Amino acid sequence: MTTMTSWRSKTKMTQRQGARGRAELILARDDRYPLRDVPLDPDPLTAFAWVVGRLKSDEGEAVDVVVDLLPVGHWARHRRRRRISAAEARRAQRTAGPWQAQMSQALTGQGQRAGRSRPAQMSALFPASSAGGMAERMMSREVAEKLARNDPVFEVQVLVSTQAGSQKRATELLDAAVSAFEVWTGSMNRFRRVGRRLGPLEVGTPKRGWRAQRFDRRLARGLFSPAKRKVVSASEIAGLLKPPTARCGAANVVRSGGMVPAPPRELLTYERQPDLLPVGWVESEDGARPVGVPLKDTFFTLTTGRSRFGKTEAAIVKMVGLARAGHGCLFLDPHADALARMKPYLTDLGERIVEVNLTARGPGASQAAWNLFSMEERTTEDLEMRVSAVVDSFASVLQWDSGVNNRALTVTTMAAQSLCELALVLPPELAPTLFQMTKILSDDDWREATLPHLSAITREYWSLRFPKLSPDAITPVTNLIDRLRSSANVAALWVVTVHLRRTPGYGPEPRSPRLPRRYRGQRQVDKQLFHLRPTAGRVVTPGHSS
Repeated sequence: MTTMTSWRSKTKMTQRQGARGRAELILARDDRYPLRDVPLDPDPLTAFAWVVGRLKSDEGEAVDVVVDLLPVGHWARHRRRRRISAAEARRAQRTAGPWQAQMSQALTGQGQRAGRSRPAQMSALFPASSAGGMAERMMSREVAEKLARNDPVFEVQVLVSTQAGSQKRATELLDAAVSAFEVWTGSMNRFRRVGRRLGPLEVGTPKRGWRAQRFDRRLARGLFSPAKRKVVSASEIAGLLKPPTARCGAANVVRSGGMVPAPPRELLTYERQPDLLPVGWVESEDGARPVGVPLKDTFFTLTTGRSRFGKTEAAIVKMVGLARAGHGCLFLDPHADALARMKPYLTDLGERIVEVNLTARGPGASQAAWNLFSMEERTTEDLEMRVSAVVDSFASVLQWDSGVNNRALTVTTMAAQSLCELALVLPPELAPTLFQMTKILSDDDWREATLPHLSAITREYWSLRFPKLSPDAITPVTNLIDRLRSSANVAALWVVTVHLRRTPGYGPEPRSPRLPRRYRGQRQVDKQLFHLRPTAGRVVTPGHSS
């Protein structure tokens, strides 16, 4: 059984005291007749939200609207269709003339096969002769359309309960809640209350006595025992099978705020704790406050968004917060504008800061560099890791596939292996660089001079198998290196090694700032530096290898 409970106040049922209002709703006519086709725009739940919005929760008022659905099985639906089709055929015969009734009996086997006739076809074949014939044909068409739908079908139980300080107020809330179902009232069917009103008396309503006790038991325990078992299709009550949407105009509906959900209440307030990562500002009942998440709960995080939407601002806050907390950080800024904004807040940490500018220009400018094949302080056990890193980089840039570019991958692997082995036997300042790959691939004399310093397997490749390759086998590798060599600044990146951890005053091992996995905070760009103020002075950038 599927139970849907909605529009319940925050007051618990066990704490409710005072007058009660109870009503059970059923279909007014036979369930073959459909309810009104209610669109989802405007939202049909607006009337319910309006009723709940006028509750006085501080006085214990509450409204419960419970819709219980019991799915109808396939064979039960089939039998129901046959029963309704037979009933519609009999009704069509009663409204037809004498000769039409005889033809109907002949076509249907004198009523024995009436269950196989279609109401819509019978109505079209035998039009009613009475004054209400048009209404009868319209009714048969509506019934046929409901039977023809492939929607899921449910038995339905609707219970409405109210709580208030006085019986008059409870009755008013009950009438308002029941009237919200008027949106499903159509020309053929509607929801109505169980029971009858005979003047001032109400007969069969769950107002008091054993009917009230049975009502409360079903409401509290979720028991499915409607006064009359009638069915509805999913499309008829689609408006009751969903939460309020953006088309619900009631002011008391909690909004999600769009695609970004509200921040969780358990976010910690950031007060420059070393073990917290600042994530931004959030709005709460007490006003705005900076929040953070524990560093131990963060790992890899990707932040995406439109241009000028606060991604750089958030990164600046995290970098400054982690740096001032004593952590090592690495901030990569392609445009250098974020670094210029961070420097005023880090002037007193100048001895720990190293600025590596890869866009230096001019003959006197310092240039950072990194030698891919440097094996300083490494052994033969590190060869495989270093060679794999170089080969994977080439394959990624050139989009090589192991099933298609086997030859190029093999040539690159053996060249990288040879240069790393050569770096193990040479002084660090003489270690080969990326640009010696073209030498070992295309300069026979240079390659012959290096062979005595290589391993036996590597020498065998260069002596026996490499000479049998066609001259264009090395072209994919040398073309990329030649393009890198064409730029002086780019070429200078790959010729020497810089050791960040050896830089004086650099501090602990670098740590990359990470965003929280469950971050849902709302950012306010102008307030993200958490009350930090620029200090006098400038950032000191220690010298580095050039």
